[in-house]
Amino acid sequence: MLHSRGQPAPETLGAFAKACELAGEIDDIAVRLSAYWGLWVGSFVRGELAPMLEAAEAFMRDAQHWPGSLEPGVGHRLLGTICWFRGDYRGARRHLEQAVAIYDHERHHHSAARFGYDAGVAAMYYLAWVLWPLGDVDRANCLIKQAFDLATQGGHIPTIVLAHAQRNTCSAVRRKRDQAEAVVLLNLASEHELPHYISLGTFGLAWARGPVGDAERPARMRQAMAAQRDMGQQLFEPLHGTLLAEAEAEAGQTEAGLATLDAQLAAVALSGQRWFEAEMYRVRGDLLLNRQPPDDTAAEAAFTRAIEIARGQQTRTFELRAALALAKLYQATGRGEAARELLAPAVASFIEGPELPEVQQANRLLADLKKQPDSTEATKVASQTHP
Repeated sequence: MLHSRGQPAPETLGAFAKACELAGEIDDIAVRLSAYWGLWVGSFVRGELAPMLEAAEAFMRDAQHWPGSLEPGVGHRLLGTICWFRGDYRGARRHLEQAVAIYDHERHHHSAARFGYDAGVAAMYYLAWVLWPLGDVDRANCLIKQAFDLATQGGHIPTIVLAHAQRNTCSAVRRKRDQAEAVVLLNLASEHELPHYISLGTFGLAWARGPVGDAERPARMRQAMAAQRDMGQQLFEPLHGTLLAEAEAEAGQTEAGLATLDAQLAAVALSGQRWFEAEMYRVRGDLLLNRQPPDDTAAEAAFTRAIEIARGQQTRTFELRAALALAKLYQATGRGEAARELLAPAVASFIEGPELPEVQQANRLLADLKKQPDSTEATKVASQTHP
């Protein structure tokens, strides 16, 4: 049960605490670890940070008694995923690198029998989720491919479904509609009667295949999100709410999109699920510019906030996106020098390629800015020349 403001109700936390207490009384360490795992998964999909962290720490305390086994790697995966959840990308990378390093496919691929999915595949996907925003785009893509290959080779249906779901969600984060695998995910989930993944596939299908600007597209996305909430699934709401807000604006419903996004930002402030927060503020800036007339001042504040969050999280890819958006606004309002000073360092360490079209856009904008005088400076020079 959740409060209307999105946090676990006291009775829910009480039940969780009792469950942890009972799990701690189990003598068999393997059974105890399975109990903590189950408690963690339930809290994770509901987006409940505090009980998720409690279960993960309890799991890790016991797992450390089994050095050389897979369990410490699973513990690092749980803790790394929590770091990612709350926007601590550096901490997430540290834990998830250890989880992937501990995993040995030949020895551990049967882990799906205990943990629901192949533990290594799950760790690789979450590490990719972390590396891509941090700017290590090529390695993230390699991990996504490696994890998908291991999942399909293993033949374990839940792990295969997870792999398609993760690839579909990664496509959404990168806004690669043509790479989304919603149809395959939806077909697999329907065939094996997995309602959580059916709702994810339904949402992904509406986002990736629905005509941009069609009012039915955001309606179908809202229905899929409602189905997820009915099942207690709130993990990807920051992403899904942002995509929905974009779809609403594309359908001419900019104010509805802003309301959707502001509700999600309020929920993030309460839940601590901050992994997508920088992108949420960037999109808010885009929507404010989509107003008639555009709200330049509020949009600038939103883009600036997105950059601040991205810098704090060291998510260079998200910073580049927000810096590009703000630099375009600066250019449009005659502040070319400010645009150059902002954008040049944000794009400096990236190499152009199809994965990040923003790099090419940023370099093209910088080239254009070099040819254009700053209107503020031009006005100053004109006033000195013609008193």
